[in-house]
Amino acid sequence: MKKIIITIQLLLSFCFCKAQYFEPIGNGIGIDGPPFGPSDGVKLILNDTINDILLIYGGFSYVDSIFSPGKCSWDGQNYQFFNGNNSALTYNATMWNGYNVISKDLSIACLLGNQPTSYQFAPLYNNYIHDLITYNGDLYAGGSFNATQAGTKGIVKWNGTDWETVGGGLTNMTGPTLVYSLAVYNGDLIVAGQFQEVSDSIAVNNIARWDGTQWHAMGGGGFRFRSFNSSNVCL
Repeated sequence: MKKIIITIQLLLSFCFCKAQYFEPIGNGIGIDGPPFGPSDGVKLILNDTINDILLIYGGFSYVDSIFSPGKCSWDGQNYQFFNGNNSALTYNATMWNGYNVISKDLSIACLLGNQPTSYQFAPLYNNYIHDLITYNGDLYAGGSFNATQAGTKGIVKWNGTDWETVGGGLTNMTGPTLVYSLAVYNGDLIVAGQFQEVSDSIAVNNIARWDGTQWHAMGGGGFRFRSFNSSNVCL
């Protein structure tokens, strides 16, 4: 009987040690107050492995009860605040060349941690940026590109000076060409959205694979893709 009681106690101790709990991070993030509304919330978190901080973006106004509109960072112990003018929501971000690259509405900015830098990207025209990702060391942007300086649709790659086409780009023969989500899988860049053709000749159905040199179809494709559930994820 004594052995049974000891065994049960050991099992309970083991289960207790293995138990995991959610814990608050500081006093959290408040979303009320200008320039954002109560429905905007946190839109994006990004692990900055260069500076060993967690970057947080969205439509919030206060962090730990301190005014920090739209962005902040967490170092594992404390928040770092940003009290500048940041009225545009940040929806996408990725780490590239040691920078934190973010997109807001129609623009792309390059930050070190949460601090602005002088690095400038050429503008993208008549478009909306839906996703950013780093693939094979290069920065890619996907979105609603109907006309850009690069003359491409749906997806572009930054060459250090300007945006360039990615294997001829994408074509939607029934409406606007849209890229909603990008992901890296098994060494390839997977692109999903609304398009039926890549590289002006290869038939696809809303999803395609780029190997760094050329496009490939992925089986029979799928319906219109909005997201891979998590942006900027390498699987």
